[in-house]
Amino acid sequence: MILADQNIGGTARKILVHFDRNGFGYTLDRVTGELLVAEKYDPKVNWATKVDMDKNSKTYGRPLVVPQYSTEQNGPDVNSKGICPAALGTKDEQPAAFSPATGLFYVPTNHVCMDYEPFRVSYTAGQPYVGATLSMFPPAGESHMGNFIAWDARTGKIVWSVKEQFSVWSGALATAGAWCSTERWKAISRPSMPKPARSSTSSRRRPASSET
Repeated sequence: MILADQNIGGTARKILVHFDRNGFGYTLDRVTGELLVAEKYDPKVNWATKVDMDKNSKTYGRPLVVPQYSTEQNGPDVNSKGICPAALGTKDEQPAAFSPATGLFYVPTNHVCMDYEPFRVSYTAGQPYVGATLSMFPPAGESHMGNFIAWDARTGKIVWSVKEQFSVWSGALATAGAWCSTERWKAISRPSMPKPARSSTSSRRRPASSET
């Protein structure tokens, strides 16, 4: 979770931003607890259509699950295919970063889907305890398994996205000079510049997206 101060809808907010494993990026008012934004930060996420933002709804704040991809609904010994994200989540422990200079969040992600077949299993101390057979792969029609994105938590939109062959497990860093970087490449965010290109060496620098 990342704390920031941003203007949302014309109101200055003290916000908390969380990139959940479920593929949704959440922006909350950390003073009142109000849910301000909840959107997919990987467009291939399909296990839920959206997060219910209707405050009068009984499911307010909860993802609206697609039955086809619900392993709970499908039950044991049923192979639910093409679920996105995979069990490792759209993001796990790899840290994201926030740049006050650009107003954007920089997020290393896993761009991975799965087939998942749960089965009943009894716990045995010292033994693996998964209770499922699963396979993981890139989304249909794609070959890359990771993205490094710039995210606008005020609107719930991806500003730019850079494809990576594998999941981006390295953390992100944003500096006061408007740099953002991961272990694999570095980029600089300035107005009117295109999205970043990955560097083949740690010393090369490429221009990134515009500030919003």
